[in-house]
Amino acid sequence: MVYPLDKYVDVLLKLDISPIQVLFCQIIYERRHDLLYKIAQEGQIFPKEYLDDLVDKGLIVDTNPSESSKYADFYEVTDKFVQAFYAVSTTDGEEFWSAYPAFITIDGKKIPSKAVNKEELVRWYHKHVGSVHDHSKVMKALKFAKERKLISMRIDKWLQAESFVDLWDMMRETPIEDLPHDRII
Repeated sequence: MVYPLDKYVDVLLKLDISPIQVLFCQIIYERRHDLLYKIAQEGQIFPKEYLDDLVDKGLIVDTNPSESSKYADFYEVTDKFVQAFYAVSTTDGEEFWSAYPAFITIDGKKIPSKAVNKEELVRWYHKHVGSVHDHSKVMKALKFAKERKLISMRIDKWLQAESFVDLWDMMRETPIEDLPHDRII
């Protein structure tokens, strides 16, 4: 997953750690030990003082079986790091929820489109959409779809299908003349 740069900077400042330390914690949290080995094969290391600093700040736990030998894959991140890095505010998800139509019409029948747990959907939005895609672009795609009555599925299915990506393509292909606008004649 790709995370917005401002999120990295916020975590660096909030936790008072270096970019290398954030990278280490992220690799450990996502259990990408293959990346640890790749870094080591290239002759790079995570300095012991950086790891000790993370332990002292309560961001990782050292589970190495021996004090004399330290292995990077014997560290675990704590909830403190997870909350700071992976827990995203709910603002974007709440905005998306509010903007999504409450009902859609299919074959002349009004069907509820938000018949899901709002709290779970907002969390899912941040994990799978908000931290990967530009929220403002997702909102523009939603607006485009609403204006053209292109929404034909429940809110969770719309997000899981990444319908907004298809809409981005449609928005690029739609000539300006076809887009609603005000003209001064």
